[in-house]
Amino acid sequence: MYLPSRRVVTVFALAFSSGALAHNSYVADVPNGGDFSCTTCHGPDGNYSDFNQFGDDFKTEMNRSDDSTPARSWQALFDEDSDGDGQTNGQELGDPCGLFSSGSTAARTTDVSRPGELTSTSADPFGPDGDADEICDWCDNCPDDVNSLQQDTDADGFGDACDAAPTDPGCTCSGSSSSGPLAGALLSLALVGLVAVRRRR
Repeated sequence: MYLPSRRVVTVFALAFSSGALAHNSYVADVPNGGDFSCTTCHGPDGNYSDFNQFGDDFKTEMNRSDDSTPARSWQALFDEDSDGDGQTNGQELGDPCGLFSSGSTAARTTDVSRPGELTSTSADPFGPDGDADEICDWCDNCPDDVNSLQQDTDADGFGDACDAAPTDPGCTCSGSSSSGPLAGALLSLALVGLVAVRRRR
């Protein structure tokens, strides 16, 4: 009875060691990480010493400096294509804009795929994409109007395709543009005063 119970305690302790928890904690640090759990970064055989390409990239980012965090690692990787399947890590995991933060909900929670597995791709890499211009609604400056180039001439955050005044950057008050009725009236008064002074002489 003594030996089996000690084995149970040992197995239990190992299961909840910091090493085991470290793997599980990262699930919340990638978009839709719970969908694939640890196989987001590791191979499908359950061997946690075996990293897929995305897992290797994530580990490299985490080890890059002392102040590295999972959030910074994701920001460095969301626009990369770790497994070389033609879709970015963000497109595969439902965060094509790279706006996900740890514990939050990704832009898309369906049609996600494994970013470290070449044969796994998303059926909706740009979604949600209401105007079908291949720019996710979450970062599209005109989510209801097709504008795949995202032109924003006046840099006001609204794309030219949906901006009522796309070339008006606001007031650029210069000498020529500020002359109006008031400026004209002041000029007239100055001329009248000048004429009056000359007549007195």
